[in-house]
Amino acid sequence: MAQNGILTPIATLVVNELWEPIKKHIGYCLKPKTNVKNLAKAADELRNSIHTIEETIQLGEREGKRPKVQVTKWTESAQSIEAEACSISNKYQARTIHIFRCSWSCWSNYKISKSAAKVKADIEDINKRSLQKDDILSLLPPVGLELPLPANIVGQEHYRNKVFGCIEEGPTDIIGICGMGGSGKTTLLKQINNYYSSERPVFDHVMFIEVGKQLNLMAVQQSIASGLGLLLTNDGDATHRARAIFNFLKEKKFLLLIDDLWEMLDLVKVGIPHGSKKCCLQNSQTVVITTRSLDVCGRMQIFENVIQLKCLNSDHSWQLFKEVVGERKTEDARIRGCAKKIAAKCGGLPLAIKITGQAMASKVASEEWEYSLMLVEDSVFHEVSGSDNELFPILKISYDSLQSDVIRMCFLLFAGTTAQHPDDDWDSIGLIHIWMGHGLLGEDDDIERTYLIGYSIIEILKRSFLLESSGRGEKRVKMHHVVQDLALWIVATKQNGMRKEKWLVDQREHTQPDVWSTADRIFLYGDDIKTIPSSCSCPDLLTLMIANSEHISEFPAGFFSAMKSLNYLDLSGIQIQEIPSEIGALTSLQFLTLSRTPIQSLPEELGQLEDLRYLQLQSTFRLRNIPNGLLARLKMLRRLDLYRCHDLTIDYSARYIEELKSLTRLRDISFTVQDSDSMWKICNLPRAFVSGLCIRALEGLQSLQISPLLLASSKARYMKALSLEHINLLEDIVIGQTDIDPGWCLPRLETLLLYSLVALQRVEFKGIEPNTCLSGLRRISISHCHKLISITWITWLPCLESVYLGDCDSIVELVGKDEEAVLSATRSFPRLKSMALPNLKNLHSICDGRITFPSLMRLLVYGCPMLMKLPQNLVGAESSPLIFGERKWWESLEWEDASSQSSLLPFFREVPAGFRGSQPEVFRALRA
Repeated sequence: MAQNGILTPIATLVVNELWEPIKKHIGYCLKPKTNVKNLAKAADELRNSIHTIEETIQLGEREGKRPKVQVTKWTESAQSIEAEACSISNKYQARTIHIFRCSWSCWSNYKISKSAAKVKADIEDINKRSLQKDDILSLLPPVGLELPLPANIVGQEHYRNKVFGCIEEGPTDIIGICGMGGSGKTTLLKQINNYYSSERPVFDHVMFIEVGKQLNLMAVQQSIASGLGLLLTNDGDATHRARAIFNFLKEKKFLLLIDDLWEMLDLVKVGIPHGSKKCCLQNSQTVVITTRSLDVCGRMQIFENVIQLKCLNSDHSWQLFKEVVGERKTEDARIRGCAKKIAAKCGGLPLAIKITGQAMASKVASEEWEYSLMLVEDSVFHEVSGSDNELFPILKISYDSLQSDVIRMCFLLFAGTTAQHPDDDWDSIGLIHIWMGHGLLGEDDDIERTYLIGYSIIEILKRSFLLESSGRGEKRVKMHHVVQDLALWIVATKQNGMRKEKWLVDQREHTQPDVWSTADRIFLYGDDIKTIPSSCSCPDLLTLMIANSEHISEFPAGFFSAMKSLNYLDLSGIQIQEIPSEIGALTSLQFLTLSRTPIQSLPEELGQLEDLRYLQLQSTFRLRNIPNGLLARLKMLRRLDLYRCHDLTIDYSARYIEELKSLTRLRDISFTVQDSDSMWKICNLPRAFVSGLCIRALEGLQSLQISPLLLASSKARYMKALSLEHINLLEDIVIGQTDIDPGWCLPRLETLLLYSLVALQRVEFKGIEPNTCLSGLRRISISHCHKLISITWITWLPCLESVYLGDCDSIVELVGKDEEAVLSATRSFPRLKSMALPNLKNLHSICDGRITFPSLMRLLVYGCPMLMKLPQNLVGAESSPLIFGERKWWESLEWEDASSQSSLLPFFREVPAGFRGSQPEVFRALRA
């Protein structure tokens, strides 16, 4: 009995601890089919549960719900177990089968059976953790939140549709919307937000965030997370936040709208899935940014989809102004005229129109409107609109964002220079000369580097929408009215962040001595300037510009003596015939321009200006004498411009060239020559390059070859303007030579003038093609060349913008039919913006066939009685030209079909009575 008592616990121990495990493992070997069958049954049940939950989720998403986090985790686990079960079943079926469909591999049976039992237990466990239907879903946040929009939105439909097209059909995942401050970028972005948030909810998420001037990565991430309903911790670093955002969005369709971006935003650091090409809207992950700087688009590699918002046209401007002011008020005949002019002065800038309209909305008396118009016309815009409190601080952010004080000062000086004529555009080179004259571009020994710095600043200002292209040429720029008023407001309110200065740009004050006496810079421009103070003391005056006035023909005695600090003096385009000798007292003067004045000589005292660096005398047609030794005394001179100084004789030219050789700092010269010896010497002047060359009245010259024999490659590449005038025997102009160096060309030549070459028959190119040699030529003027037959070569010039062809009796057609066959595959005039054809009495045809004018804006035809047809492709895809001519000529034109005439009729402008086709008249008409 005692032994039985001892054996019972031992037997129990053996059975429980040893036999049961052995039995279980033996069971794995003996029952693989049963275990796999049980697993398959459990897996089917699990699969049904998964499908039920997925259907519930799909139905819920239609109702604006989404699965809870624990449901997503359960589904992921269940799918993993179900896949494992399927794998075990497949392995069981794939065993090596022998007699009676049994496998003799005990070890294989054992492993499969054991795995099946384990996975079945996992299925039972996960089924216990499955959720009830009510616990599966939670309400989704809306796709995006609608944002309030201004009541008056005008002129944005085109841009809105363009953005929609880029989002839904474009190949890239990032779009840039650019424009100056107040142009409507934010309003456009909000419209996009509202459209895709409610009207067309094709995205899973639409997020709108505003960045602003100070970019804060954490704030951007938190704004995005907030729009997604995603919780981020503030204590984590940017990388952790980015990972959370990325993991949430990587499989989602989303539209991210980023407003007011001032610098590059690294989307990867934010956590935005980015960089892949989208194939359709169904898998779209798109980012849209707004910015005032094209630089931001470039740095974010937005190249294809950049949409630039331009100012409203006149019709849209007037429509918006009426809506803001009130339609009934603008219907008043006493107010309507003033209202239209005030609206126009806003320059199509929506924000300026709205602020001005709101300021004028309460004014009911016509006298108030007339006074407001006077203020606007006198460049006192902010006194009308109250813009110094609302508009200007917004626009000033663009000014503050410029990279340096130098660029900011360049911006302000351009505004001051053009203040009296804001509608005028400027050639870039003239603007650069202003900045050079003020010492803003440095004094690098390589003056070409100085020019390149100037061009770079112009592009920076354009990309910041503080300057804009004028439309008359790539290198002509202007400033928007409101931006100009912003600049003057910055100076007037001492907010430029630099030395506080007082500027005089107001015509109403230009005769007041007390205003002059306290001014730092004075800018007076145009025929409105009729008088100047008879006497005044200007001890602080640094800049004085009195330009383009026919009424200023002399200066009072002692006028310049009281301007000891003056370092910039611009007297161009006035009627002064003699420079007062007291100019020698301006010992600080560094820049002096007397261009386009009727002066006949320079005073001896000019040689006392030992600090003078820039002397511009271009187109001083009556200048005959520069005192002996005067130029040699100007030791600091860097640039001398004597281009088109017609009355300088051969003897004087030779003497001047010898004096210039002694000026070791001279780097840039424009000159006029009348003999071959002077032409060769000036082209080979040491240290300096020739940026402008006028060859005139050169006796005995029958053929002129412009080649390395005259201009070495190192000199040729700097030439910017070339003029050939009054060379009576010249028959041929040959550019290049037979064995020419392939690197020789005139890449920077922008202006070519051929005038009164009465024997000229042809312009030829040897060893080089026109499009290679003259790749940068923009302006051509050919007149009074009566034997010239063809100028077909101009169609090869890729950058040509302006053509003037007048008084050439032998010209029958601009592009001959034989040459046209060769050119038919080319886009002959890709950039041509204006063409003037006055007094071509034998001109029969401009061109026929397939030559196009895609950029033409102005065409003037006068005194061409044989020209009965206009080119078929005159109306280009990118612009519709204005056509100036006589009414009689227009009505006598022959047309291929009625539609051609009707399509061009709205663009015809009759030349004014008394028009004779002179060059000044033509240029005035083309600027109309």
